[in-house]
Amino acid sequence: MEPNINHLGAKAKPRGRPFAKGNSGRPRGARNKTTVALEQMLDGDGEAIVGKVIELARQGDRVAVRMAFERLMGSRRERVVPDLKLPQIHSVADCAKAAAAAMAAVGAGEIAPNEGLAIMQMVDAAGHAFEASERVHALDERIAALERAANGQAPGEGTFHLEPPREGQS
Repeated sequence: MEPNINHLGAKAKPRGRPFAKGNSGRPRGARNKTTVALEQMLDGDGEAIVGKVIELARQGDRVAVRMAFERLMGSRRERVVPDLKLPQIHSVADCAKAAAAAMAAVGAGEIAPNEGLAIMQMVDAAGHAFEASERVHALDERIAALERAANGQAPGEGTFHLEPPREGQS
């Protein structure tokens, strides 16, 4: 088999495995070439550029206003809603109460609709978790009842009693 030669006549690296196993190719701490080049271009002019953006923002340039605001304020973080009182959630029934409280808070203007939506999604996830837990518990009880029946033991109090199918049923 002949060596893999690129269009310049140099030996090319094999496709799919250009680096040794465990070596991603970029040394630890290496910086992106584009970022380094941009920093070098801005090195002496950074203050002048920031000044121009602020000047444009003062003149009403929306893009400049947004750029200046984002740099001054940082990225927007979600706010904590300390005054919102939701009931403790320990069951599916509690999920319905918490959902009603969240809807009431949105309706009263105590929280924004997107915050209410986020709360409703968490309550919904909790409801699904409780439903799954209840299904697992019911299956555990049925398995225990089947094991007792297979061992010839009488069904215990509060367990499922398995009856043979009636005629005409399968």
